[in-house]
Amino acid sequence: MRLIEFYFPSIFGANYRTHLKNIRNLCLDLVKEYELKFKSSDENSIHSNSSLASQLKMPDNSSKQDERLLSYDLFASFDGPTHVKSEYDAYLEEKVLRRIKDFDILVW
Repeated sequence: MRLIEFYFPSIFGANYRTHLKNIRNLCLDLVKEYELKFKSSDENSIHSNSSLASQLKMPDNSSKQDERLLSYDLFASFDGPTHVKSEYDAYLEEKVLRRIKDFDILVW
């Protein structure tokens, strides 16, 4: 979400807050739908999904891509809002991890 907060002002100008709110609401609706649909899922389906994810590889970031995101890194290093309304909001408001080339989400 922080990446969207960084780029939306340059994309939408003064009207970026409306678009940002729409994206946040869509994500919240998606989380609620997911919670309802998978609330009663059993452990076996969770393990099969994690084993599938472990087989996927992330592509390497090029140095050009790294250069383009340096200003985002600076933006993301600042603290965001501190109020928490839900687990989803808490997730969105967590500090952004620094980008590293060999990041492995499964190890994190």
